[in-house]
Amino acid sequence: MNSHDDPLYRLKLAKRSLAKAENDAVDGQWDDCLAEAQEAVENAGKAILGHFRPIPKTHDVIGPLKRLTDKGNLPDAIRQDIEASLDAFRNMGLATHIRAAYGDELTGTVPWELIQEPEATAGLEKRGAPLRWPNQFMPQLVVSLPQSSLKPHNRQRMTNEARSI
Repeated sequence: MNSHDDPLYRLKLAKRSLAKAENDAVDGQWDDCLAEAQEAVENAGKAILGHFRPIPKTHDVIGPLKRLTDKGNLPDAIRQDIEASLDAFRNMGLATHIRAAYGDELTGTVPWELIQEPEATAGLEKRGAPLRWPNQFMPQLVVSLPQSSLKPHNRQRMTNEARSI
């Protein structure tokens, strides 16, 4: 996969994880709900990052997103939108991933005994802004990438794919 396909790939992962999280919530599978919500938020953040820089190998995307907005080289509207969604990435990184996937190893508590409905639904509620942002701006970002970044047929394909996700 090349760096131009990465944001679309991450957005597809995010949307699939969100669908799974919502199904898990309906089924009362709170540990799975939180694990999938965390994955959805993480991959949505990586979809955003992928437009501007290489995607880091981390579960915690809030730091890279904050550094991206602090650089000062983003258009004001995009910077403000990313900053407005930063709260959704708080507490949705590695610690949440570990709790939802492995539970508490120190006490021997498995995830399905550890994660309760309030924690899972709080995680699920964070998915709004991170998923809305790349979906809303992906076509605009693809079109606004420098001409040298994409071959014309890739630019059109990515714009069409972003609209269909």
